[in-house]
Amino acid sequence: MMVVGLAALLVLSDARFPAATPASALPTNDSFGNALVFSSLPFTDARNTEGATTQAGEPLTCDSAPIASTVWYSFTPAATMDLAAHTFGSDYDTVVAVYTGNSVGSLTPVDCNDDSFSLQSLVAFSASAGTTYRFQVGGFSGEVGDLVFNLEQTGLISGTVTEEGSGDPLPDICVIAQDVAIGGDYTDALGQYSIVVPQGTYSVEFRDCLSSPTVYVSEWYNNKPDFASADPVSVTAGSTTSGINAVLAVGGSILGTVTEEGTGTALPDICVGAWDASEFPAGWGYTDASGDYTIGGLPTGSYKVDFYDCGWPSTHLWEWYNNKPDFASADPVSVTAGSTTPGINAALTVDRESDFNRDGEEDVVRYVPASGNWWVLRSTGTAFDPQKWATFSTKTGWSPQLAGDFNGDGYDDVVNYHSGSGTWWVNVSNGSGFTPQKWATFSTKTGWSAQLVGDFNSDGYDDVVNYHSGSGTWWVNVSNGSGFTPEKWATFSTKTGWSPQLVGDFNGDGRDDVVNYHSASGTWWVNVSNGSGFTPLKWATFTPW
Repeated sequence: MMVVGLAALLVLSDARFPAATPASALPTNDSFGNALVFSSLPFTDARNTEGATTQAGEPLTCDSAPIASTVWYSFTPAATMDLAAHTFGSDYDTVVAVYTGNSVGSLTPVDCNDDSFSLQSLVAFSASAGTTYRFQVGGFSGEVGDLVFNLEQTGLISGTVTEEGSGDPLPDICVIAQDVAIGGDYTDALGQYSIVVPQGTYSVEFRDCLSSPTVYVSEWYNNKPDFASADPVSVTAGSTTSGINAVLAVGGSILGTVTEEGTGTALPDICVGAWDASEFPAGWGYTDASGDYTIGGLPTGSYKVDFYDCGWPSTHLWEWYNNKPDFASADPVSVTAGSTTPGINAALTVDRESDFNRDGEEDVVRYVPASGNWWVLRSTGTAFDPQKWATFSTKTGWSPQLAGDFNGDGYDDVVNYHSGSGTWWVNVSNGSGFTPQKWATFSTKTGWSAQLVGDFNSDGYDDVVNYHSGSGTWWVNVSNGSGFTPEKWATFSTKTGWSPQLVGDFNGDGRDDVVNYHSASGTWWVNVSNGSGFTPLKWATFTPW
């Protein structure tokens, strides 16, 4: 089976491609009727697409990706062959679509791609002799720049992956061929794979990338530990290089549980990493609802394990095993392939630090649900002075609890949301205590995530941004210094799958924005603030992350 959509397919180095022609008012192949026709392979065309347009009736999407500012190419193969059309070497976010048909209004889609690796595109397909193929190459949402369009014949790498010892075929193993180009496939139920790549020489990796937790140790052909030592695999266009097989061994595992320090509450969504002696990540795991995690597929060796709160917003401090602050001081964890190393646990400290008394020293705030008391550990620079600053009569149901200066007086406050009543309360600091004040009420009480603090309109008052995955809407609690005005600032058409979601001034205009990562597409989107709304813009693609 051939799967061309595997993450990181076909990456080509810029050195292979010529520089684009200078920008012109209108590219000569701007329209379908003026498509650049070519007849020999490999084919490369470099041009600047500034001034490119989109004509009436032209397809405007690739799946859900908007395409505009397009140019066109046309090729008719004399023989049936496997081809790859790609834009590697381009300097902007491209989209490639392949069609058959004789007019822009009667096109039949073959395939299309937005981001195969980074922001460039790849479509690999089987072309029939005598059929004319039309290539629409555009920018995501109309982006333009220096385009490098390539069409070349491909070859195949094939083989079988089995389990060491039993000889059983292994399905769902990622097989990735890397060099100047990258191609990939997943093994089928018989452990077989077939990778489409241009002519060249490759190093082939076998990785257990779909099991959760990972079971098998990754390796490179031919039973080598890394890219540098892998045996080269040569591919000729139009031919198959077969017998590139692998036998994978069951790896070792690290198991443990992560809880909150003091309360013992199980912590879900904690990222746990195993790092080798060179500080390279050898494996990852995530805690479940019970706080349990497993990192598998590890070769025999010694590792250091870190625990990072990758839920958003982050509420616990990062640490290394065994309660150590960094890689250098972390206790080593020994792993044997085929065996389990249990009991690698962590108790993470709550992270709620801010300067609540405006003395220049960061303090720590702690809420105790059992009593409803708010305690501030005031820093003296050399020690903490614990002080009770407020008591809540409603003791439970508060989430999130976030620090920020919501009234602009220089003292950090704490904002609290109660989903049972839909109310927002701010613990307003006077430097020695909190005064709880109700600042807003949400009619939609539940379903809110990514509740983050930032000054989104640059007025000197911190606000709170909220995302509702059910409706795909972004709401900002805009602070006026004594209350919040909830305002809808944006809507996402893709509603779910966003993590992480972080605040920062990403374009340097003085207004905080929100960055969002969508793991299914590998895309980073920034909600760019204009002071009264967000404009969602795609800024990058990481495949794989």
